[in-house]
Amino acid sequence: MQLFSASRPDQAARAVILQKSVLVMAGIAWLLVMRVGPIASLLSSPFPAHIELPGSIAFGVSAIYAIAMPATVGSLDAWLVNVWTMIGAICF
Repeated sequence: MQLFSASRPDQAARAVILQKSVLVMAGIAWLLVMRVGPIASLLSSPFPAHIELPGSIAFGVSAIYAIAMPATVGSLDAWLVNVWTMIGAICF
């Protein structure tokens, strides 16, 4: 019984070290995703930044068309929403 009780402080210390290392790794991952990732994607983007504006407009038209036209539910309406969404996706 003494063998198990002697190792408990060691196991508790290992658990604390594991918890702290997980927190540090989560912090590093957050930093990479939130700070470094957007900068790297802007620097390595093959498209100029001005192509994103038409993409944003196309997504906006798609959203407005999908919300403002629910009374006229037809295959043409769904097709137009999908086309505007596709144009927006291509621009991004």
